[in-house]
Order: sequence, then structure tokens, then C-alpha cells
Amino acid sequence: MHFPRLRFTLVPLILLILGSAFWSSGYLSSAPVSAHSAVNINVYLPVISNNFQAGPAIISGVVYDATIGKESGALAGAQVCIQNTTNCETSEADGSYSLGGINNGLHTVVATLNGYSTLVRQVTATTYNGTPQSITTLDLALSANNLSGNQYRIVLTWGGPDIQAMDLDGNLWLPAATPYYINQVSGTNAGKGNCSAFPDACIDIDSQDGSKPETISISQVHSGTYIYAVQHYDIASGNHNKPPLSQSNAHVDVYDANGLMASFDVPPSSDNAAVFWHVFNLDAVNGSLTPVNTISSTYPGPY
Repeated sequence: MHFPRLRFTLVPLILLILGSAFWSSGYLSSAPVSAHSAVNINVYLPVISNNFQAGPAIISGVVYDATIGKESGALAGAQVCIQNTTNCETSEADGSYSLGGINNGLHTVVATLNGYSTLVRQVTATTYNGTPQSITTLDLALSANNLSGNQYRIVLTWGGPDIQAMDLDGNLWLPAATPYYINQVSGTNAGKGNCSAFPDACIDIDSQDGSKPETISISQVHSGTYIYAVQHYDIASGNHNKPPLSQSNAHVDVYDANGLMASFDVPPSSDNAAVFWHVFNLDAVNGSLTPVNTISSTYPGPY
């Protein structure tokens, strides 16, 4: 939208017209104004953006590989759509996409790309007012179609433009009969794991601030129940100046050989000091996933 520039010589004429209109409508009176009186004139100008006009909501973000991250794993050519509409865009070379002309409220976004599992995410879009801060951000971490048999991938994402950076960790406990605690901490029966040998599960990518996902893969299953939870590392370490788990915008996607198996959004909670979000239990041999989806400071592991 472009507005013509006003020449300085037109200003008196415009003020005269405005004054006449206000006088005739009663907004201006002939009462004298003292030297100490304050006169406030509110002038409202349209908000201009280089790329968009103010109006309906805009959803934008980056599409990237969930085992690599945004910086070096951006994915071009992904189709991103508002579900059950023709409002679709294709991600650029840097993985970016933008969907405009969207009404406020909850929307389901679907991302598809050859060689990757289809990702379905929900997001609440808010009105775009002409500023970058009013754009609704939704980054999309896609999982490659390279799982087979009883293999699984768990993708944790969190954070956002208006959320203070925090350190969340994906935690995975193997069945009690074959104990190993994947939590990014070195030690006996604990650490990053190994996808080529026992424990046959590993952290593909780690993040300390939510700028990239934290992804765990299970390459070979063991009999029994796996437990997956998200730990708020900052709060567990005594740093209570960070937002609580319930305000982290954390999201977990679980994939098997058939694609997206389950998705979880962090639930609301009044416990701002909680350390764990216990997301689900998994009988990996039978492929049976049991949602838990609770926040507490109770240690969820079996050992």
C-alpha cells in the first residue's frame, strides 16, 4: 500500500478543511484557551509493513530435518497447508514458508515432503498488526522415512520468539530388565546412548535453548516398558528464573515405521517448580503407546 507524499504548501489548506469540519460538527468551540491549557490532537496513521498489510493472521516458520536442526537441516520444497483448504505454500531454499490470509483462532497445519513423514501440528493464530512480533511462528521439524520394523523416533521441540530461552532434556528409560537412562548425562547406565550397540537408542541431536530440536531414536527394541519424559534442566539445577514447563511451548512427536504415531503438547500446570513432564510409556515390542501427559516433580523412571 502506498500513500502520496503531501507537499508542505498543502498543509494549511488541509488544516483549514479539518477545522471547518470540526467546527460545524461541534467538536471545536469558541471558548478561549488559556496559556496554561493543554490541547491534545490524536493523529492515526496506517501501519505499513514491507511485506504484508495489517489484517488477517499470518503463520510462518522454517521446515527442517528433525535429526539435524534448522541451521544446517533446512528443507526446501515442502508443501505446508492449512488442513482441508487450498491455502498452501512451498518452503524456500532456507526452509522458510509463510501462510497469509488466515482467520484468528486454532488451525491445523500439515507439512509434506517426499522422503519424510507427514507432520500435523495445531497452532493458534493471532491478528497480524503490521509488526514482525505479531506473526504467528510455527517451525516444523520433519522426520525422515528411514525407520523400519520396531524402530522409533521421538522429537522434542520448545520455545518461540516470545519465550525466554530454557534448557529442556528428553529423557528415555529403557525397560527395567535392560536398564539404561538416556538423559545427556554421563555415568553408569546413563548418557547419550548408542544406536549401533546397547542400549540400541541414542540422542540424535541435543539442544540447550530450544533453537533446535532434541531427538532420540530407538534402533532396536528390548522387551518391557520404555518411559519417556521431558526434564526442565534449569529448574532441576536450581535456576528458578526460567519459565515453568507449562509455559515452554514444548511439543513431542513420536514416529514409527508407519509415520507419525502420536503427538503431545505440554499440558497446563500450576506447579511452576515442576521438573518433569511425563509424556508417555511405550511397549516397543508390541508397538503400544500409553499417554501419560502429566507435569510433576515426581521422578518418573523405574531406576
